[in-house]
Amino acid sequence: MLEAIIAGLGGLVIGFKLLFVNWQNLIMLFVGGGLLYLGIKKDCEPLLLVPIGFGCILVNIPMSDVMLKDGFIRTIYDAGV
Repeated sequence: MLEAIIAGLGGLVIGFKLLFVNWQNLIMLFVGGGLLYLGIKKDCEPLLLVPIGFGCILVNIPMSDVMLKDGFIRTIYDAGV
């Protein structure tokens, strides 16, 4: 039982190492989290900071396909919205 738990946790650690391929995405995830924190918890321009923070996190999630050629946000970006 304990060996299975340790093997599962080892798999999680390997998965997290593979997710954050570059350090720029990790920094941008923290920036997006900081913007969400300021907008929600500190009530500092929430109508501006919450959507920016959410978009920052959404685009920088590892292995996310939102900015690929056929991704949703890429389609909106190409349309000029």
